[in-house]
Amino acid sequence: MPVTAPLRARPAGRLGSTRLVAAAATGLAPLLDGADRSGVVIGVLSQAVIIQISGVRDPRVICLLSAAASGVPNGVRLGGIRSMDGHRPGDEVVVGGGRIRIVGWELAIVRRWSSAVRPIDPPTGTTELADAAAAARRGVTASQLAALTEALEHCVDSTTEDVARSAIDALVGLGPGLTPAGDDVVAGMLTGLHATGHAGLAGRLGRVERLDERTTALSADLIRLAAAGHAGVEVLHLLAAVHTRAPLRRPIERLLSVGHTSGADLATGLAIGMRVGATRREVR
Repeated sequence: MPVTAPLRARPAGRLGSTRLVAAAATGLAPLLDGADRSGVVIGVLSQAVIIQISGVRDPRVICLLSAAASGVPNGVRLGGIRSMDGHRPGDEVVVGGGRIRIVGWELAIVRRWSSAVRPIDPPTGTTELADAAAAARRGVTASQLAALTEALEHCVDSTTEDVARSAIDALVGLGPGLTPAGDDVVAGMLTGLHATGHAGLAGRLGRVERLDERTTALSADLIRLAAAGHAGVEVLHLLAAVHTRAPLRRPIERLLSVGHTSGADLATGLAIGMRVGATRREVR
C-alpha cells in the first residue's frame, strides 16, 4: 500500500471523545512534544493505525499500536486497547503537546520507552541470527544480500561508500506491503552498524535519495529512524540479549515472528550490519 503523499483529511465524528493513556517511542519526541500539527490516517490494520503528519521533517509517521502489535520505533502503545476497529483512512488527527487526538480518542503520552540503539559488547551472535533468518521465509534473494554484504565489507572511503549506496538503492522499495522486504533489510543493516559502533557510517548510508518517492511513507520513516539509531522493541531485546550474553533463541524467535517476512528480513540485515561492523573501523 504505497503512500507518497498525505491523504486529504476527512473529519468523522468527534476528536478526543474518549481519553486513554499511551507509551511512546523516544524517537517520536520531536513530533509529540512540539506544537499542534495536523495529520491524517493513511492506513488501518487490525492491530495498528498509521498516521502521517503534514509539514514536518523526520519522523513524520506515527503508528498507534494495540497490545499485541510489534513495537516499531515510531510506535505509540495504547493501554488496554486490543483492536483498532472503528478507524479508517482519511480520518483527521491532531498531534502535539504530548497528546494525540484522533476520531474517538484523546491519547495522553504518560510514558516513553527508549528506541535508541546502544552499542553492544561483545558483538557476537551473528552466526546464530543469520542462520535462523536464512531458514525463515524472506523477501530478498541471496544474490541481493551478497551484493550488499560485499559492498559493506569494502566500504573504506567516499568512493566505496557510493558503491554501498548503490547496493542499498537496489533494495529500497523492493517487495510489496507497507514495509517492503528490501527496506527491512536496509533498516536492519543500519541498526547493526549502530550497534557495533558505526553510527557515522549508518547515518551517511541511510541518506537515500528520493526515499519518499520510492517506498511507502511508513517504510521511509523506519529507514530514517534506523539511520538515526532507533529500532523496534523486538530488535532491541535481541541486541540486549547479545550484550549480556543471554540465550538468543527466544529473542530471535520473537523477531522472526514480526509480519510475514519483515522479521526475517530485519534479522537478515541486522546480522549483516553486525558482522561487518564488528570487523571494521569507523569510516570518517
